[in-house]
Parts: sequence; structure tokens; C-alpha cells
Amino acid sequence: MTVSAAEQKHYFVPLIQAVTSTEVIPGSDPAGGLTIRTMWLDNLSAFNTSSVTASVTPIAFYGGFVKTPGDQTVTLAPGTGNQFSRWPWAGIGGSENGPVGFVELLADPGVIVSAGVEKAQFCSGCVLPDRVGGETLVSQGRSAMPVFETLFPAGASVICGEVNLGAPR
Repeated sequence: MTVSAAEQKHYFVPLIQAVTSTEVIPGSDPAGGLTIRTMWLDNLSAFNTSSVTASVTPIAFYGGFVKTPGDQTVTLAPGTGNQFSRWPWAGIGGSENGPVGFVELLADPGVIVSAGVEKAQFCSGCVLPDRVGGETLVSQGRSAMPVFETLFPAGASVICGEVNLGAPR
């Protein structure tokens, strides 16, 4: 089914990739890459509520974020969803300009986009039997983030509700 541009919907979704600390695993060579990074990361997902196959496509990135090589479009069968981006395994490459940015998505009718922010520990070089390449991401909590349907001027106040990440250590 071909969808006209007028039928598609724009979403503007926050992107977050911020490292708050890096620890070298005891007994390892710091140059060897065996580290544990504590990070704040975005989580983007899309769900197709329609009865036909639909898609969502990133069309612009703001703040220095980039789409990693591969297909730009995520295609969803009717009644299915998919995680659109979850670093380091899918979707969007980090920013060189700062830890926060936006992606502009174009979605077919019936596609609902959701976003979240997650605090996680990422272990590079950790050998675990169920992991590929020795990389492990351990979530320490998530919270929903706003998804905007229009742009707003820089410096504007936007009300999006509470973002509660729990008590710090």
C-alpha cells in the first residue's frame, strides 16, 4: 500500500547518549578496552496499530546524531512493534556535539512512536555465553520521555510530565 506524504505523521523524539563514568575492570589492561561505562541512553520504539504493513523512517537528525549504516526504514507488520534504537546494537550513532539531540521521524498512519531514557551500565569486553562480541548492557531503570508532533522555538517551555529515574546512590 502506498501512503501519501499528507497521510504520514511527523514525530520529533529526544535522543540521549551520555557517559557519566568509566571504570577499568580490575586486573585488565586499560588499553585493552575492558571497561564498564555508566550511561544515560534513549530507547525508541514504534508500534503498528493498523491492519496493514506500515513503516517509520528517520528523515533528520539534530544535535550531531547520525543513523548507523543500514536500512533507514523500519517496517512493521500489522499489530507488531519493534525497538527502533537501543545503543549499542541498533539504529542511531552518538553525537559529537553533546549528549542530547532529536530525531525527526516520518510514520505511516497507525504507527505510534514512544521514547524513554534509561540509565545503564555497558560492559565492553565482558565475555558472557549469551552475548556476541563481549558486550553487555545492564539496565538500572527507565522512564518515559515525551514524543513531540511539532517543533517548538528554542528556549520555549514545554510541559511533558514527570521524568522520575528513582533515587540516586
